[in-house]
Amino acid sequence: MKQGHQVLSPGQQDSINNITPQLFEYGLAYWPPFFSAMGLSFGDQYQPEVIDIVSVNRAGYWVRTFYPDWYENLHIIPQRIVLGNVLTVQVRDLEVWNGYYGPMTLQQIQEEGTEGLELDADEPPREFAPLESRMWEVSIGLDGPPAILAFYHLLWEGDRQITLRIEGSRVVTWPHRHNWRVPILDRYEWLTDIMTAWDGTEERRALRNLPRRVMEHLCTLQGREAAAADAKLWGWAGRVFAVPVWSDRSRLAAEVSPGMQTIPLDVTDLREYEPGSLVLIRRAWDDFEIAEVAAVGSDFLELDQPIENPWPAGTEVYPARLARLPLENTVQRITPNLGEMQLRWEADDRRTVDPGEAVTTYRGHEVLTMRPNRNQAVPLTYQRTMDRHDNQTGVVVLDDRPGRPRVGQQLSFVIKTRADLFDFLAFLYRRQGRRHPFWMSTWQTDMEVAAVIGAAATSFDIRAVGFSRFYGVTTGRRDVEFLLESGQVLRRRVVAVEDLGDGTERLSIDTALGQTVQPGDVRRLSFLTLQRMASDAVEISRETAGVARVTFNTRSLDHDE
Repeated sequence: MKQGHQVLSPGQQDSINNITPQLFEYGLAYWPPFFSAMGLSFGDQYQPEVIDIVSVNRAGYWVRTFYPDWYENLHIIPQRIVLGNVLTVQVRDLEVWNGYYGPMTLQQIQEEGTEGLELDADEPPREFAPLESRMWEVSIGLDGPPAILAFYHLLWEGDRQITLRIEGSRVVTWPHRHNWRVPILDRYEWLTDIMTAWDGTEERRALRNLPRRVMEHLCTLQGREAAAADAKLWGWAGRVFAVPVWSDRSRLAAEVSPGMQTIPLDVTDLREYEPGSLVLIRRAWDDFEIAEVAAVGSDFLELDQPIENPWPAGTEVYPARLARLPLENTVQRITPNLGEMQLRWEADDRRTVDPGEAVTTYRGHEVLTMRPNRNQAVPLTYQRTMDRHDNQTGVVVLDDRPGRPRVGQQLSFVIKTRADLFDFLAFLYRRQGRRHPFWMSTWQTDMEVAAVIGAAATSFDIRAVGFSRFYGVTTGRRDVEFLLESGQVLRRRVVAVEDLGDGTERLSIDTALGQTVQPGDVRRLSFLTLQRMASDAVEISRETAGVARVTFNTRSLDHDE
């Protein structure tokens, strides 16, 4: 225990243990002091007063430093290796360090779950000199169980032990190309819980933040390639594969040499690439290399690990996804040397697509402006929500609750560029399956304008179709869309309707069109209805690398507010 004064450094004004303020009481702003300050006059003799030393008793304690973290200890660096997805053979460096000031002997290395791993280390027993450090290597191969959870226990003298933990997942690549004789099917599946009230009002809740994805493609194989594919189905079908997205092929813009971690690639319209996804560089089914993407640029991909093999400019490059096969897979043996496999891949990783913001909206909801393909008839279904009361002895009573049908229809679209396909995917991600509704035109000539519509007019006349008698101002038939010959689109809500008795009907709208419209200026006058997806699943048929077809069903809502 020490005794004495505890004072501050010069210029410091805070108190230490409540001692400093007492010292400040004895301070003077000048030195030597004036006689008057000491109570003396000139010629008096000064007798200094003896003041007791201030003593404080304090309990001491150890201040922790890095010393016990490193010295007088044993280390393996790193202690834990997280491999992620093991796509190729990986080699990692290890450092084993004796942090003692005396020699230490490594007596034994115990292994646990190390199938497919090889440790290049000193053979025990091995003495480490004081503060000696040695470098080891551990290699992780593709042979072994799909899940890697391995331990190396290093046992030292004096019952001391340090442990190396290695974890990850082995992934086998499926490099067998799709046969474009049939399209690739790309299916996105959301999940929505819908609760419907008596009057038809819906409460919709998304049960998946991201959709599940299923990809189907056809492989036509022969010779040694067919045998290699069969071997993969036999030994790895219950595990994870790296499956290329065959529709998003691109080519290396320049030569890639071993050791490079950046590959030159135009990824402007290739939206499958994202940090953590996979990229396949392929020359043939048995000549390829796969790597993990660390970052994505406009004209390059940065990889997580360096490239191992040289690849010339023009080599095919594909994005890849982790996926599994179903429990049952069918192979068609066409000849003894030829076979076909129609494979259905269930993606293990969830693709993230930036949904962005809706470009066109009406009354708080997005408007689907993409025109459907009309090369064939569009089926419509009118379904009424009715309660049927039948006691089997009297008259059957029907109760039409909403008083109008739910209209379902099938829409088909042809998408001709990758950029348009990404925009359509963003639209689907904004919908989240059946959760979020959208406005859509019927794309039909539902009415014909009968007279000129003034710029300030809040009503217009149409040729009579029974609007006032059968439609009325009701959900599903009170919003209209003008498509003008100029391509301009105007959307308004009908607030009242009147039969003029001369073969025309007058519709009153909420706001004026703001421009004069002649009957000949209107290419199409259609109803605008609020709809949602009829199913949580949407299937995209990739006809070629750039062209896709999409068909899905919608149904109208009973309430559009």
